Amino acid sequence: MDATAKSDFSAHDEHVAPKRASVFWRPTSKTGLMSWLTTVDHKRIGFLYGVFALFFFLIGGLEALLIRLQLAVPNNDLLTAHQYNELFTMHGTTMIFLAIMPLSAAFFNYIMPLQIGARDVAFPRLNAFSLWTFLAGAIIINLGWFMKVGAPDAGWFGYAPLTSSTYSPDHSIDMWVMGLQLLGVASIAASLNFIVTIINMRAPGMTMMRLPVFTWMTLFTSFLLILSFPAITIALVEANDAEREKRRIAMGEPYRTLLGHFRHEVGHHYWDVLVRDGGKLDECRAVFGDDSQDYGEALERHYENGAPADWQNNFVSQYASTHPWEDFAETWAHYLHIVDTLEMVAASGMSVKPKVDKSGDFAARVDFDPYDARSIEQIIDAWLPYVFAMNNVSRAMGARDLYPFVLSPPVIAKLGFIHDLVHGDKQKAEPERPGLLRSFFG
Repeated sequence: MDATAKSDFSAHDEHVAPKRASVFWRPTSKTGLMSWLTTVDHKRIGFLYGVFALFFFLIGGLEALLIRLQLAVPNNDLLTAHQYNELFTMHGTTMIFLAIMPLSAAFFNYIMPLQIGARDVAFPRLNAFSLWTFLAGAIIINLGWFMKVGAPDAGWFGYAPLTSSTYSPDHSIDMWVMGLQLLGVASIAASLNFIVTIINMRAPGMTMMRLPVFTWMTLFTSFLLILSFPAITIALVEANDAEREKRRIAMGEPYRTLLGHFRHEVGHHYWDVLVRDGGKLDECRAVFGDDSQDYGEALERHYENGAPADWQNNFVSQYASTHPWEDFAETWAHYLHIVDTLEMVAASGMSVKPKVDKSGDFAARVDFDPYDARSIEQIIDAWLPYVFAMNNVSRAMGARDLYPFVLSPPVIAKLGFIHDLVHGDKQKAEPERPGLLRSFFG
């Protein structure tokens, strides 16, 4: 039997049918523009991240220059107020999300695989997806400069109510939110890629304890991003009034704003700082309850069964009945709402004196600084007449109550604990330093 051995070196004359291209083809262009547009090489992607970051760094620097020129002399008319707000918003957004973060991704992409001995990242195509998704988000964020509506002007921090349709009636904020959503997707995808690469693609002998410090920094930063960005990215959609109202109704909440979310989360932070680390744990538990109960079970029970039927007798909101931690955060946020609103009432010179109130129980005028109120009773005595008046005005317009809450005695006692906690911290501070409350409102 005649047998013929064939190999790559002896079969040059045989025709080999080329493989058909598919959606999974690996880019083969090594030169020219197409090689950069289709690359999945981690070094090239890192280089492109760096180029884009430096480009947007220059854009952000130009925006900062215009801001400084406007502020160079008093009463300058180089920019209008609207243009200044646009530059302020876009400068912060550009420097943080379009310059600093992609520059970090550039170093992570280029250096980290080389340090651990990997030929590339774990998912090269996902890496390319992250790059171009970032660029798409960056372009969408900056599209406002070339549109009639202009760039967003609500501040790069996106606080309510400036992002609402009342103060931002055009679609500039919508474009801004859409771009940030894409940036969040890009960051999450890249972070997952880096984590898998570091854990699974180290060279033989490269144990975790032998990793360079830079690689450890990449790993920790990636974990921080995938833990934080989903919440930030999802919360951004609530800048849309319709979406926020839909969620408010679905969760049975009488009141829901982005500013309320912010103050609620701040409350969790200050529970750690002022209660747990401030030696007030026993006092707090006496007012809000035992926080040592299982938090996960408490949340599950709340979402399955809802709040108790008589929750208004002891809590400021339904969600506050979930767990003492949430009760503290909700009460903290409510206290900030009340003080901030009373400060605005005082600054506006508003007073309430109903004609039907013969006894004067519902008359009020804020003739004191709400930040330095001597007691919670002084705050509540001024607060209630104003909210009664505001609710009556809302009802006269056919709208729901502006202040849909009931302040029962236990709730007022909890607000009093927050008041004493905040002012106790302020009294320990140096006299020339602003109080803790003022740090929230400027």
